[in-house]
Amino acid sequence: MLLRVVLKSLGRRRLRVGVAVLAVALGGLLVSSLALLSLSVGQQSRQELQAYGANLLLVPETVSAPVGLGSLGMGTVTEQAQLPSSALAYLQQRSQPVVAYAPFVYGVVRLPDNSRSVVVAGTEWDGARTLSPWWQVKGSWPQGPEQVLVGVEAVKRLGLAPGDEITLTGTKGPAVFRVAGVLNTGGSEDSQVVMSLGQAQALLGRTGVDLVLLRAQAGGPALEPLAKELEVAIPGAQARVVRQVASAERTVVAKVQGLMALVALLVLAAASLAVFSTMATTVMERTPEVGLMKALGAGPGRIGLLFTLEAVFIGAAGGLVGAVVGLGVAQAVGRSVFGSYVPISPWAFPLTVTVALGVSLLASLMPIRRAVRIEAARILRGE
Repeated sequence: MLLRVVLKSLGRRRLRVGVAVLAVALGGLLVSSLALLSLSVGQQSRQELQAYGANLLLVPETVSAPVGLGSLGMGTVTEQAQLPSSALAYLQQRSQPVVAYAPFVYGVVRLPDNSRSVVVAGTEWDGARTLSPWWQVKGSWPQGPEQVLVGVEAVKRLGLAPGDEITLTGTKGPAVFRVAGVLNTGGSEDSQVVMSLGQAQALLGRTGVDLVLLRAQAGGPALEPLAKELEVAIPGAQARVVRQVASAERTVVAKVQGLMALVALLVLAAASLAVFSTMATTVMERTPEVGLMKALGAGPGRIGLLFTLEAVFIGAAGGLVGAVVGLGVAQAVGRSVFGSYVPISPWAFPLTVTVALGVSLLASLMPIRRAVRIEAARILRGE
């Protein structure tokens, strides 16, 4: 009987109820889509931010000793240190959470005329290309150990072009290389000759490396424990967090999720106003009906239940519609922005319906309270 009364009441006010359901559905749509997107935005944003490069830097420990004569201090002497080759072997075995790394060794070599010198940088090409996607190469990437990249500034200074040969003299004597391409990074590499790690070590007479750039899946505070773990696993190494990249990851993710939450709250507030307006108008229109029901013996609880069921219907209908449509919106946004579909969370659907019900019931509290307080005698007297 009570359910029949509720359905007839809703049917007589289809337009007004439809507007309220639509408003709640819009709020539910945003809750559903933003909840799904917020689950993947952290991972997707970190993947996008990998273009910024490494978030960890591995360097050798430096040993400094004071020097002087008697009580006369003459400063300190710092030992030139290197990371051992075992560090690279460890990183190669450690696939998680280290997803990419690039070792570098640096040195100064002479040109054939012995009047000019140039800085040589040795690295592993795969790691360097992964961690430095902004490197621009005119020509081609080196395909063999004797091929090198020459920075755009070094090319101008040395008068080279792709395909030319260049002779470099290091501690182990001269070696001939062929220029595969011209490197443009906007950084110090523009003035260097970049070659494979093995060739640079052989040319410079070195066995270790000067530093290693790493990219780890861990983000934010999780990088600190990883840095300490690397220092323990690799003797003589210092691991430093690249603050700019780590901070960018935390800031971007927090801001995006905060913006999503703010938009959802604003739309839910607008939806609650629509429900409040609908329920308040309903109570005003049905005041004589409520007075008659009370005169026939209906108590405050039954009157309150009647309007509560109407609010539940509006919230449930809007929540269900919003959850379904929001799922599609989340997939469309994920495909458009990140190039992949958003994983479906099992709790996103019930969360949306629960929030929609909560908004509808909270917005209906005051109208329901007014309906419960209607005095039958005054209504029947026409007051």
